Amino acid sequence: RIVRIPPPVLSSRQVREMQEAAEAAEVEATEAPEMPHGWPVGGIYTCEKEDERAITVAKRFEVNVDKLVQINKVTYPGLNKTVPLRAGTLLRLPLPLAHDQAKESWFEPAQAILNKLMSARHSSIFAAPVEWDEPDSGMEDYPFIITQPMDLGTVEGKLLSDQYRTVDELAADVRLTFGNAMAYSPSEDAVHAQAAKMLAAFESHWRGLGLDKLEAAIKKQAVVEAPKKHKKKRAMFNKVVAIEGGGENKPGLYFVLHYIPDMEWCHLCEMRQVGVFPDTYKNG
Repeated sequence: RIVRIPPPVLSSRQVREMQEAAEAAEVEATEAPEMPHGWPVGGIYTCEKEDERAITVAKRFEVNVDKLVQINKVTYPGLNKTVPLRAGTLLRLPLPLAHDQAKESWFEPAQAILNKLMSARHSSIFAAPVEWDEPDSGMEDYPFIITQPMDLGTVEGKLLSDQYRTVDELAADVRLTFGNAMAYSPSEDAVHAQAAKMLAAFESHWRGLGLDKLEAAIKKQAVVEAPKKHKKKRAMFNKVVAIEGGGENKPGLYFVLHYIPDMEWCHLCEMRQVGVFPDTYKNG
């Protein structure tokens, strides 16, 4: 007996595996950018002499010194631009400026805005993660209200360690920082008022440096490049299928009661005419 059933429907696991395979192939097809002459293997530089400084290393390899300091601060908490380094110190280098021109067009203005915000009066309450779990904080409900915590210190760290691909991602985190404060604190609270003031200052600086136009252009481009959404295939439940080779005494149609995509299997129920429908019956 030959049964014509609906075509197999991919499960979410199969779709995810196909997407991961496509992304891996795309990464392999992308050629790595050519690095400057003398670039250390793996982007890890070993200080060759005593008293070498981060600022001299940055000039030597044409990288942003602030990024160089930030991405190595986890290993060396006391690191800054001019602190002397011992011979043999390992430094992870950010991408050279020449390889990051698109980001460099907004990196410095964005960093300048962050510096203004973090140096503003009362900005310290937004500079670090909210310590809601401290004893007697009275903020035990914070994680239930604020599901995406953010602070200016984290934003700065992400900026300097190249975690923002586009300027709109940075703007979203800054707005999230102040939005969280206003969402958690009552409107009459001083923190709410300060967050609103800081958000207004950010938007003013953002427009003043023209980053709002760049942000809008990026979002518009993302909409243009977004793949067209295909209509999701409906699960093949309660569908009618035809059966071939059933013989004269077998019904020509079966009803699909259950359909399991991963197993490519369905349970069929025979459809038989019971009684006679009048000619005037609209669905007859």
